[in-house]
Amino acid sequence: MKALLTHSVLALALGFAITAVGASAHAGSAQAEIDCTSASGKTKIQSVFPGDTSEANLLFSIEGKTLAYENIDNKEFRDMNGNRFGQEFEGAAIVDIEANDFLPKAFSLKVLKAGAVVLQMKAMPETIKIKKSHYGQSGKFSAKVQGVDPRHGGPSKLIIVNCAYRYEI
Repeated sequence: MKALLTHSVLALALGFAITAVGASAHAGSAQAEIDCTSASGKTKIQSVFPGDTSEANLLFSIEGKTLAYENIDNKEFRDMNGNRFGQEFEGAAIVDIEANDFLPKAFSLKVLKAGAVVLQMKAMPETIKIKKSHYGQSGKFSAKVQGVDPRHGGPSKLIIVNCAYRYEI
């Protein structure tokens, strides 16, 4: 009886340990998001990029014309879910999205298509204001951005955008 009780307690403890590890891995899964607009309101950038998960996408708009970018993981997620999510990325260019998120000190993001940079953005360090919370962080910054202009396909001029940033688990 004592051996049976000991095995039951060990099995229960092991079950709790496995559940805790699984829950902590799932609880930490999240992406960071930015939503940026120029002072004129003509240029917009919206992006979800890897925090702890791998799906990434970005919309770059100037004067109502938009280029959509997504990485292969984002496309596979949409395909797996019958394209119920992210219809704005239907037909998007498949790219690599590299984010260097060192907030509150620095932030940069690059979109690469076949190894060539098609969009890059870099926060101006003096504008970064980030608040930490129990579940992540959020804040604002201004950034310089340049990329393929959605209106004509050539390079855009250097544009300053004001961004809201959010990362939560």
